[in-house]
Amino acid sequence: MKRKIVLLIALLIFVASCSSENDSQEDKTMFLYKGSSLGDRDYASAILNMLPYQEDSNGFARYTDENLIIAKYTNKTEEAARKIVLTNATYIFNLIEGVDKIIFKFQERRYSVHKEELTKWYMSDKHLQISKKKELKNLIEKNLNDPQRVKTFFEK
Repeated sequence: MKRKIVLLIALLIFVASCSSENDSQEDKTMFLYKGSSLGDRDYASAILNMLPYQEDSNGFARYTDENLIIAKYTNKTEEAARKIVLTNATYIFNLIEGVDKIIFKFQERRYSVHKEELTKWYMSDKHLQISKKKELKNLIEKNLNDPQRVKTFFEK
């Protein structure tokens, strides 16, 4: 009986260490560069190239003098485009310092997102403070799951 308990405890410790290792491994990707400046081409580009929906991306342009990023994507439905805009704007404002505005260009649509507008939409700057990918992803998904909130953001 004692041996089974020791074995069970060892197994639980192993599983716990594996799961925390996976979390930290996930955070070591784009969150490794959190706080990078828009002017730092290498780090800012690394972050932009790790954003969700990369399969739909047609590239990014950084304009440091204007604190602006232009993100180009393939044509999407309005609903899919809005999801990409809100998701990637949240990641960009969270991870890259010095960005005030992002323009998302789809073949048929164009969306502009200002940092202040996104902060108002989240009703706080919590989205800027998060330093773990899983937490940020959960916050984004929670807000995207409310179609009325999403619609309100784009009716500005």
